[in-house]
Amino acid sequence: MAVVSTVKLSELEGAKRIDPEFYRSDILDMKAVISKSKFNVFKLSKIIKKGYRVVYWSTNILSPDERCGNDVYFLQATNIEGSFPFINVNNMGYVWRRDWEQYPEGRINRGELLIEVKGKAEKVALVPNDFPLNTLVSGTLYKFTVKKSIEPEYILIFFLTKFGKGFRDRLKTNTLISFVNKRDLYNIPVVLPPPEFRQQIQKLYNEAYGEFKKSHDLYCQAENLLLGALGLENFEPKCELVYTNMASNASRFHRMDAEYFQPLCSNLIKHLSAKVRLEPLSKFLLGFKKGVEVGTENYQEGGKPFLRVSNLSTSGFVERDMKYIDEELYNQLKDEYEIKNGDFLLTKDATPGIAYVVKESTDGIISSGILRLNINEKEIDKEYLALCINSIIGRLQVERDIGGSVIMHWKPEQIKKLQIPILPSTTQQEIASLIRQSHKARKKAKDLLEEAKKEVEKAIEGEVN
Repeated sequence: MAVVSTVKLSELEGAKRIDPEFYRSDILDMKAVISKSKFNVFKLSKIIKKGYRVVYWSTNILSPDERCGNDVYFLQATNIEGSFPFINVNNMGYVWRRDWEQYPEGRINRGELLIEVKGKAEKVALVPNDFPLNTLVSGTLYKFTVKKSIEPEYILIFFLTKFGKGFRDRLKTNTLISFVNKRDLYNIPVVLPPPEFRQQIQKLYNEAYGEFKKSHDLYCQAENLLLGALGLENFEPKCELVYTNMASNASRFHRMDAEYFQPLCSNLIKHLSAKVRLEPLSKFLLGFKKGVEVGTENYQEGGKPFLRVSNLSTSGFVERDMKYIDEELYNQLKDEYEIKNGDFLLTKDATPGIAYVVKESTDGIISSGILRLNINEKEIDKEYLALCINSIIGRLQVERDIGGSVIMHWKPEQIKKLQIPILPSTTQQEIASLIRQSHKARKKAKDLLEEAKKEVEKAIEGEVN
């Protein structure tokens, strides 16, 4: 069914845009709502103290072998959690120290707000007070500080509401790589309720961030417990430039590429086999089934979620570039492909090797790039197994196995041969308990953010009514 929006010619000329995305009816309705609000409404430019986007030249993310002691972090949009406005420090890359000297305006400042303006142009984040200062910010992120009298936490939550997200989304240009220019960004209307309300939202955000940190710390504890028990706490993988292998192995493994025979993975396996018993993943498999492809022609704006590899992380599902299918197709597929509590999911395509144990049933159909494994829980704890796969133990084996020049693929026969270290059941249970506590804290953080968003939306809409 067609959706029609009607605008005046004067509005077209003022905005210098004639594309229908800019005049979506829901966005026009939002503009009408805030125009009637009793709260103050300012353009973003009026509340910004200082803003900047750096354009880098010849800056490259360093590989582990290229890094030196004085290199600095490089924060990219991919380091911002998909469904959270929080930054994952552990996944940040590094750049040369000379980039730090050459681009002083790109240096991070605690308390800055970050808005993705190039690429997907979807993510927002607030730099916390415990963030490492030796960090440069990618040019895909616009960084700015707000005036002292305004709580940055409130501004962040506003940008997460349907109002803030809608106003940002309508500014995107280009169909392949989205971009939001500075002028349009600065013209975004921001609703400012009284200080007491903004401080309530600030408190909710800070509680959410505390739970997120707790979740992250618990997960790190679980991983450290695993690596410590295996003697891998100080293991730093380094690629060797020159190495040899037997020609018979090329025939045996049906591989001749140098990457496959890089000693990195074999050294890890030797280390593990000297410490504990190793078993192939097939020993714990009662069966597995891949998801389904529905075809792009069945994608739609709303409906039931169709979850692809990009929507799965080691911490759960992320709302990133979501696709949806209609109710009728969902009902046809749900008996075989719907996500259920306790499912063990493993990605095999695009970004292979992401394992996750579903903590609660949710509407959603998994794509063919995701496998559902049926694990024999009498033999191994599922949470422990997932952590092994997500850790360096599984990661190095996956990196060795995967093939494909455009889209990476991990074949089922390779997946079955994945070597899993077997620790005592008491250690497995202790690790699993930490993972579950981590998920509980993460869920609480998400709930608090959702509460903050709803409070802001209700306040804006309630003032109109």
